[in-house]
Amino acid sequence: MKALVAVPTFLSLGCFLAPAPPDPTPTPLWVRSHNQSPIDVYVQCGGKSQWLGTVGQKEADALQIPPEHRLCARGVNFFLVVQDFGQGYWVGPVTFRRGQVVEVVIEKYAGLSSAQVLD
Repeated sequence: MKALVAVPTFLSLGCFLAPAPPDPTPTPLWVRSHNQSPIDVYVQCGGKSQWLGTVGQKEADALQIPPEHRLCARGVNFFLVVQDFGQGYWVGPVTFRRGQVVEVVIEKYAGLSSAQVLD
């Protein structure tokens, strides 16, 4: 009889112990470009990638990283596509937490571009 009472009690406690859902707030992404072409910015976590926006030539823009990418264990990578050439390259990975801001600096030459986390 005790087992019959213990099972529902145990199962109801599981609801209290379940992890909270991820915060639905996106992470701010500041992108600054020194490139002579508009750049399409994509974010990738694991096998899932998503277009975030386009930054004009030699411009800066504020984009947002969707909240589900914050949980990427190996960090997120950014794929930057130079529109004038139709080619792209990777920057990253970076890991970040809620409340932090990510900055991507797009240099004129691909190998010099960088991504960092700002507190």
